[in-house]
Amino acid sequence: VILPPQKYMNDIHNLLVSKDRLWVVTSTRDKEKRILIDVYNFKGRYIDNFYLKFPENLVRRYQGDTAMYVLGDYLYTLEKDVKGFYSIKKYKIEDPSS
Repeated sequence: VILPPQKYMNDIHNLLVSKDRLWVVTSTRDKEKRILIDVYNFKGRYIDNFYLKFPENLVRRYQGDTAMYVLGDYLYTLEKDVKGFYSIKKYKIEDPSS
């Protein structure tokens, strides 16, 4: 069965909880391959947004159903290598404005 090309894409690719905020990982990317994150409080009120830069070879994966967790200034992900083995990766989240 050949399916027609998708007319629309899902804008929300993942949801993450960081402290008292909900991070919505969107489909929007900029020229530097950073992914737009919309930030909401737990009552659903929009707070802000920012771009988060992921490792170049992993940008597409992080906009999917990859298991991710934010704790403090770190992003943890579950990643599978070419041999099929899983590992937990830890990435430091740095604020470029500070």
